[in-house]
Amino acid sequence: MDYSSFSGAPRFLTRPKAFMVSVGKDVTLSCQIVGNPIPLVIWEKDKLPIQSGGRFKMVEDGDLYRLTIYDLSLEDSGQYICRAKNTIGEAFTAVSIKVGEETTVTESAPYFIQKPSSIRVTLGDDVTFKCKVQGSPPLSVNWEKDGRHVRGWSDSNRFQIESLGESNALKIQCARLGDSGTYMCRAENPIGSASATATLVVDTHSPSSSHLDTGYGKTASLLSHLQKRREEIRKMDTSMLAAADSIAAPMYSATEGLSGIGLSLSLDYERAASLTAKSARNATFGVLTRTFNVTEGKHAKLSCYVTGEPKPEIVWKKDGEVIAEGRRHIVYEDEQENFVLKILFCKQVDNGLYTCTASNLVGQTYSSVLVTVRGNIIKKLPRKTAVPINDTAIFCVELDNECQNIRWLKNMEEMKPNDRITITSSGKQHTLIIRECKMEDAGEIAFLADECRTSTQFTVSIKSCSSSTGKMPIAFNGCKCCGILVYYLQFPFSPPKSSEHSRQLFTVSSSFRFMFCSSLTEPALAVKTPLTDVEATAGGDATFIVDLTTDCSGTWYLKGKAIQSSEIYIIRRTKTTHLLTIKNVTKNDDGAEVKFVAKNVETSTKMNEKVQKEVKAALTESATLSCEVAQAKTEVKWYKDGKLITSSKKLKVESEGKSRRLVVEQVEKKDAGEYTCEASGQKLTFKVLVTVYPVIPFPSAEPEEVFANKAKVQKEVKAVLTESATLSVEVAQEKSEVKWYKDGKLITSSKKFRVDCEGKSRRLVVKQLEKTDAGEYTCEAAGQKLTFKIIITDVCERKIRPSGLKVQKEVKAALTESATLSCEVTQAKTEVKWYKDGKLIISSKKFKVESEDKSRRLVVEQVEKKDAGEYTCEAAGQKLTFKVIVTGERDEVKAVLTESATLSCEVAQAKTEVKWYKDGKSITSSKKLKVESEGKSRRLAVEQVEKKDAGEYTCEANVDSFFFFSRSTFILDCKIKCISSLEMKAVLTESTTLSCEVAQAETEVRWHKDGKLITSSKKFKVESEGKSRRLVVEQVEKKDAGEYTCEAAGQKLTFKVIKEVKAVLTESATLSCEVAQAKTEVKWYKDGKLITSSKKFRVESEGKSRRLVVEQVEKKDAGEYTCEAAGQKLTFKFNVTVVKFTTGLHNVVSEEGKEATFKCTVSPNDAAVTWHRNGVKIEASKKHVISQKDTNHSLTITDLTLEDAPVFWSLSTFTLVSSHLPEAPVTFKKKLEPKTVEERDTVTLEVELSKPSAEVKWMRNSIVLQSSDNVEIKAEGTKHSLMIKNITFADRGFYCCETLEEKTQAKLNVQSKLMPNPLEAREKGTVTFELELSHEDVEGSWMKDGLKLKPGENCHISILGKKHSLTLSSLKLEDSGLIAFKAEGIHSSGRLIVTELPVKFVKPLRDKIAIEKHRGVLECQVSRPTAKVKWYKKNVEILPSQKYELVSDGVYRKLIINDAEFQDEDVYTCDATDDTSSAHFYVEEQSINIVKELSDVDVTEPAEAKFECEISITSVKPPKWSLGGEVLQTGRNITIEQEGTIHRLILWKTNSDMTGTIQFAIGKSKSTANLLVRGNLIGPYQNCRGTITRKLEDKTALERHSVVLSCDFRPSPKVVEWFKGHTLIEPSEKYKPKWEKHTAELKILKLTPEDSGTYKCRAGNAETKATLTVEGMWFAAGMAFSFAQHISVWFDMHLWLCRFSAWFLLLTTVKFSHFSSAS
Repeated sequence: MDYSSFSGAPRFLTRPKAFMVSVGKDVTLSCQIVGNPIPLVIWEKDKLPIQSGGRFKMVEDGDLYRLTIYDLSLEDSGQYICRAKNTIGEAFTAVSIKVGEETTVTESAPYFIQKPSSIRVTLGDDVTFKCKVQGSPPLSVNWEKDGRHVRGWSDSNRFQIESLGESNALKIQCARLGDSGTYMCRAENPIGSASATATLVVDTHSPSSSHLDTGYGKTASLLSHLQKRREEIRKMDTSMLAAADSIAAPMYSATEGLSGIGLSLSLDYERAASLTAKSARNATFGVLTRTFNVTEGKHAKLSCYVTGEPKPEIVWKKDGEVIAEGRRHIVYEDEQENFVLKILFCKQVDNGLYTCTASNLVGQTYSSVLVTVRGNIIKKLPRKTAVPINDTAIFCVELDNECQNIRWLKNMEEMKPNDRITITSSGKQHTLIIRECKMEDAGEIAFLADECRTSTQFTVSIKSCSSSTGKMPIAFNGCKCCGILVYYLQFPFSPPKSSEHSRQLFTVSSSFRFMFCSSLTEPALAVKTPLTDVEATAGGDATFIVDLTTDCSGTWYLKGKAIQSSEIYIIRRTKTTHLLTIKNVTKNDDGAEVKFVAKNVETSTKMNEKVQKEVKAALTESATLSCEVAQAKTEVKWYKDGKLITSSKKLKVESEGKSRRLVVEQVEKKDAGEYTCEASGQKLTFKVLVTVYPVIPFPSAEPEEVFANKAKVQKEVKAVLTESATLSVEVAQEKSEVKWYKDGKLITSSKKFRVDCEGKSRRLVVKQLEKTDAGEYTCEAAGQKLTFKIIITDVCERKIRPSGLKVQKEVKAALTESATLSCEVTQAKTEVKWYKDGKLIISSKKFKVESEDKSRRLVVEQVEKKDAGEYTCEAAGQKLTFKVIVTGERDEVKAVLTESATLSCEVAQAKTEVKWYKDGKSITSSKKLKVESEGKSRRLAVEQVEKKDAGEYTCEANVDSFFFFSRSTFILDCKIKCISSLEMKAVLTESTTLSCEVAQAETEVRWHKDGKLITSSKKFKVESEGKSRRLVVEQVEKKDAGEYTCEAAGQKLTFKVIKEVKAVLTESATLSCEVAQAKTEVKWYKDGKLITSSKKFRVESEGKSRRLVVEQVEKKDAGEYTCEAAGQKLTFKFNVTVVKFTTGLHNVVSEEGKEATFKCTVSPNDAAVTWHRNGVKIEASKKHVISQKDTNHSLTITDLTLEDAPVFWSLSTFTLVSSHLPEAPVTFKKKLEPKTVEERDTVTLEVELSKPSAEVKWMRNSIVLQSSDNVEIKAEGTKHSLMIKNITFADRGFYCCETLEEKTQAKLNVQSKLMPNPLEAREKGTVTFELELSHEDVEGSWMKDGLKLKPGENCHISILGKKHSLTLSSLKLEDSGLIAFKAEGIHSSGRLIVTELPVKFVKPLRDKIAIEKHRGVLECQVSRPTAKVKWYKKNVEILPSQKYELVSDGVYRKLIINDAEFQDEDVYTCDATDDTSSAHFYVEEQSINIVKELSDVDVTEPAEAKFECEISITSVKPPKWSLGGEVLQTGRNITIEQEGTIHRLILWKTNSDMTGTIQFAIGKSKSTANLLVRGNLIGPYQNCRGTITRKLEDKTALERHSVVLSCDFRPSPKVVEWFKGHTLIEPSEKYKPKWEKHTAELKILKLTPEDSGTYKCRAGNAETKATLTVEGMWFAAGMAFSFAQHISVWFDMHLWLCRFSAWFLLLTTVKFSHFSSAS
C-alpha cells in the first residue's frame, strides 16, 4: 500500500522482536514506520544513540528500517529503542536483546508470527499466500499443496516462492481449477519444525456477494471476503476515509464516516464459518444493519476496527443507551487494535441494537449490529391475548429442546390444573387451556422453561351485542400462539342438532364459536390476518393491513384495478406483513372494494366513510369527548369549528396512556358544534348537541334505572390505613358496563385498584389504603352515576394498637375436628359472603354456610393443615376477619451435625419484637445462637449443630398488649449426613461388601446401582443387623463396577469405583464430581500434588457440581487425579489417547442424480468422528448415509443436485463438482466506494462489471439519474462511471448502480471549503485566523462550532480594509473546534486544535529489587497531578487486580506488585502519553542452602543409580537436575521426587553413556557428583557402542605452549570422557574438551612439565591412549636470543645457562624421561 498520502505523526506498522542469542552471532532488528513528513529514525541502546559503522549497520529500505549487529558480545545485552520523529510528532518502540554463552542460550524452533489465510478467487486471477516465520538459523521454508512440494511440479513456472527476511510468499499466476486445494507452508531448522495451512478455492465465475442472496452464499465466499476485508482494514491509512466496499456494507457495518475516521464492525474472524448474520435495512435512515444470533447462556463478542487522526474515542451503546462495564460486559482493545465488546452469558435482556460510535475532533461515525439471543423457546406467546367472557382461551408454546422444569404463571403466581384450567405437554409443545373465562382470569400469563420466559397480557372482555339487523358475517380471528394456529369462526346460522358433531376436533360454545387448531411445522402460503373493513373520514387516510403465513410478494387492487406505489397510494412490506395507505380519502371512495392477491390466495374488504360521532350533553353538566391513539407518545390537537383549542378552566385537554380526552365543563348552548381531534395527519370528528334536560340513554318516556337497590348502597365507607376498601353496586342488567372515577379521573384495573364484575354485582377494591386514597369515587353506567366517599381512619380510631395485625378474631382448631366462625349482622335480611385468602367460599361438604336470624356462621369440617389462614365475612361493604390456627403439630426442622440450622418466622409489622425460647428457657444472641431480624422476617440461626441442640424452640411476639401473644413452635431434629462418596475396590470373581450405619435400628434403607433400585438376589444380598446395613456383591465382574448409593430418610451415602477418563491429545478434558452441600470446598491433586487454577488447569464450581478442566491435553497430563472434600476422596484415572487421520479425504467428481462417497481412516477405533458441511454438522438421513467399520469411516451423498457443489467439509478439504453449472450472472468486480468532497468540486463514481452489459442504471436516493449539464454517465466495456460536476450540498446522499442481478451503493458526503491545514496551538498559547475578501467594508461574523464569537479579554476581532482577523489568547483545551467566518454568502472555516502541555516525569522510575513472596513498589513523579498514566509489562498493559495495585497520589504514581514471583521479573514502563519511564523489577529468592551434598555413584549397567540431596528449607520452586549439562525430566527411566527438604533422583536403568556429572540446582545453590557406569561385558565386543577410526597420537610440546589431542569415532558418540592416567579430566581454564560429530578434541593450555603423561579418550566402551611429553624452554632458548636485546635479556640468558650446566652434569649419570621441576 502507498503510504505517501499518510499525514501525521510517525506510526509503527510493525515492531522489532526481542532476541536471546549466543555470543558471536549476528542479529537484525527491523520495524516498519510511516509518517508525513518522512520521519527521521534513530536507534538507541540503553538511552544512548548508536552510530552506524563497525559492528553496527543501519539500513533504510522505503518505510522499512533495520539495525544489524555483527559478532555479538555479552556487553551487547540491553534495551534497544527505535525512535522516529518528524515536525508533527514522535513515536518510539523498545525491545530487549539478551546475549549469553553458547551453553546458556536456548535455540528456538520455527514459529509463525503471521499465518497464511484462505482465499477464494475467480478462474484466471492471480493468488498470493503470505506468511512470516521466525526461528533459529539455519531456517528453511517450503510450500506444499495437498502433501506435494510445489517446486517439483511440471508447471511450477506459474508458482513463485519469494522470501525476504522473515517474510515468505507463494504467488500463483493465472489460477486454474486444479489449483484448488490445501496449501501448507512448512518451516524447519535443526531444532524443530512448524507448519500452517490455508485453502484456495478457484471458481469459474465471481461468487455473488449481494446482500439479497439468501445466507450470503457459501461459507468459503464469506471467509474469502472476511480475509480480504481484514487485510484492507489492517493496511488502511488512519487519515483516509472509511472506504468500505459493498460487501462490507450489507454484511458488517453501517459506515457513515466523516473526514478522518474509518470504521468496520465484524464478528471474530475465527468464528466466521459459523456466522449466521442476515442483513436488515433501516427504513428511516437507509442504514444497513447486520443481525447476529447467539444462543442463550453463550458469549457474544462484537469487534470494531476504527482508524482516525487524532485517535477516535469509542462508545458502545445498546438501544441508544451507553453500556457501562460490569460483570457481564467487558470493553477492551485487542492486539490488532480492534475495539471489542464482550457480552458474557447472554440473556434475553441482551436483545437489542448495539452501536459502536467513534468520534474525534474531525467528526463522528458509527456502526450497528442487531443482537438476537436465541433461547430454548422457539414459538413464543403473543404480546396480547383477548377473549370474550365465558369463552375458552388456549395458550401454546414450543421448545427447541425438551425441558423438565416447566411452569405456567399468572401475575407471578404458579397456576395449577383444576376444573377450568388444563395444562398439557406433548414432547416439546406445552399448552394451557382456560375454560369459561372470567374477568378475574385477566392478567399476565407467563410460561417458564428453566431460565427462558415468554408472556402475554391476557384480557377478558364482556361480549358485545349482536347487530340489530340480525346479520352476522363470517369472521376469522386468527392468532399465532407459538406453534399452534388458533382460529375463531363465527357462523350466522344455528348449529346443527346432530350429536355427531361432538366427536369432531372442535368444540361448540353458546355463542356459536368454533375453534380448531392446526400444527405449524412448515406453513403453506395462506392469509394469517385478513383485511378488515376500514372507516375513514373525508380528507383523512385509510390504512389496510394483511398478514400472510410466509414471506411472499403480492398485488393491491382498488375497485378492481391494480395500483402501484405513489404519492397517493403508499405500499409497504415487512416480512409477512403488507400495508396499503390511501391518502386524502374522498366521498367517492365510500364502499370501494380493496383486494390483496398473493399467488393463489386473496383477501378483500370495503372502505367506508367514517360517520361523525354524536355526543349529547345537558346544560350545566360536563361533556367528555374521548379517543385512543396507537402510540402512547402521540400528540393530538383539538379544534372547535376549525379553531385550535387550548387547555383552560372551560376546556380541559387530558392525556392518559393511549387515551386522549377533551372535557367541556358546565356546558352552555354556545358549546354545541363540531369538534375535531387531529393526530399525525388523521382526524376524528365529534358533533356536540346541547340538551335542556339530562341525557337519557334510551328514547322512552321515563329513563330506565341502571343501578338496582340504590337505597341499600353504603355511600360512605370508612377504612383503615394499609387495609383494603371495597365499593360495591348492583346493576339491573348483567351486560351493563360500568366505569369508576376518582375525583373525575378514570380508574383502570391495576395493582392498586381491582375492578370486579360478577353477575349483576360490580365492585371496586382499593388495596393498601394510603391517605391520598381518601376522596370521592364515582360509578358511571349508561349516563347514570353513583357517588361514594372513602374516609381513611387511623388504626388508633378503632382501638387497635399499631401492631399491624389485620386479625380481629383468632380461632384455634384441632386437626380432623370442626371449626366454626360466627358473626352477627344488624338486619336479618342482610346477605353475607365468606372468603378464604381472598377467594369466595361456596357451601359444600367441606364448608357449610349457615344463616339463622341475624347470626351468620361458617363451619369448616374435618380441619386439615391447609385450612389454616385468613377468613373474611363481608356484608354491605364491611368486613370481619378471622384467623384460623390449626393446632396438633409443630414445625419440625431437620439439621445435619456440624452444619447450621435456621428457624424463621414472619411478623405483620417490621417493628414487632420477638423472643426466642429453647425448652422454655430464654435465648440470647451469641456465637452459638444468632438472633436475626430483617424487615418482617425473624430468624434464629444455630451454628455447628450438636446433638444437645435438639429440642423445642419457641418464637413469641408481643402482638398487642391488650389482646394476646402470638407464638410459633419448632422441633429441631439433628441427623448425621454424608458429605461425599466413599471409594471401594473389589477383586474379580470374589465378593465385596458395602456397609454403612444408620442412627436408628428401625430405619429402612434402599440400595441403588447407577440410579437403579437393587433388590435382594443371588447376585446382590441386602443385609440388616441392628444399626448396620450391608450390601454384598457376589462373584464380582467387570460390569459390577459403578456407583452404589445407600438411601435412608432422604439422605444418601455413595460408594464409587475409581473412574477412568479418556482424553484426546490437544483437546480439553473434564473431571467432574458432585458434593452434598453447595458451600463445600474441594481440592484437586495430580499424583499427590495440589492443583491450582491456571491456563493449563481450570477449577470450576457451580452449585453442588465441581469440575477440573484440563486444557490442551498433553501426554504428560496422564496420571491419577484426586478430588478431596472434608477428608474424603474421589479418584480418577486419566488416560491420554492420540486421535489422528491415517488416511485423509480426497476430491470426488460425480454427476447430477448419482451419488458421491467420501472415505477416511481414523485411529483409534473408538474415536468420535463427525461430518460437517460449510461448518454445519451433518446428521444421518436418506440423503446422507454415514457408516463406520473399525477405523474406516465413510459418508455417501445420494441423489446429487447442483446445490451439493461445491461442498466444503471440516475433516479435510474436498470439492464435489456437478456436471451442470448455471450461467454466470453479471456481477460487480469493482463496487462503489463512499466519498467525501468539497463544494464546487467534481467527483467521479466508477464500477466494473464481470462482463459487458447494457442493463445498468444509476440512482440517487432511489431516483434514476439521467445525463445533464452537471451529470455525465459513461460506459466503456465492463467499466461504467458517473461524473457529477460543480458539487453542491443538494448532491449529498446515497448513489446506487444496479444491474439485473446485483446492485452496489455508496454514500457521497459534501462538506464546505475548509482552510488548507488545521491550526494547532498549545495550552495557554495564542492563535490568529486571518482571511482577505475581495471588497472592503463587508460585515462578517466569526463563529465557533456554530456559536457567534464576541470580542472579549481573550478574543480579539479586527478589520483592516479587506482583511478580517480573529485572535484567541490564553487558549484552553475546550477552545478546540471549528472556527468559521460568514459574510454575505461567503463561508470559510478551519479547525483549531488545542493540545495539552506535555506531561514529563519529574522523578523517573528506578530499578527495584523485591524478596520472593513480598511486595514490591515502583514509584515515579509526574509534572501534572491530573496526568493519566498507563503501566506496561512487555508492552502489555497492566490492569488493577489482586496481583497489581495502581495508585495515583497527587503527582506520584505507584505500581504495587503483591506476592512477588520470579515470573514478575521484567522491564516495567509507566506511559504518560508525552513521556515514558522504564525500570527493571528483580525478585530475589529466599536463601536456600544445601545441608547434605550429593555423593558420587559407581554402578555397573544396567543397575539403578540413586542420588539424594537435602536443603535447608522446603521450597515450592522445583529444583533442576542435570546430567552432563542436560536437564533431566521425569520419565519412564527417570524419577524425580521430593520429601520435605529431601530431593531424590533415581535412574532406574543405567548404561555406560550415562557416565558424567550429576548436578542438583535450586536457586543459587548447587551440588554436583560423578556418575560412573561400567560396561557389563560378556564377550570381547559385547555392548560396544562405537569404533575408533582415528586413534590418539603421541605428542611432544614445549612448556608454556598449548597442545591439542584428537581422535575420531564411528558412529558419533553421545558422551566423550578424557582421563589422565585414571583421573577424569573436567572442563576448566586449563582443559578445554570438545567434540563435533565424529571428532573428539582435548586442548591443554599453558603446559608445564607436570602435564606430561598418558592421556586416554573414552566414548562408551571404545577408548584410545597416547603419551604427551612436555619439554622445557631452554632447549631452544639459545637460538632465540639476540645480542641487540635489552640487558635484562642477558640476565635471563645467564640464569638459563647456569641451570643448563647443572642439569647437563646430571644427565651424564642418570637418564630422565622428563623434568620434574624448573628450579
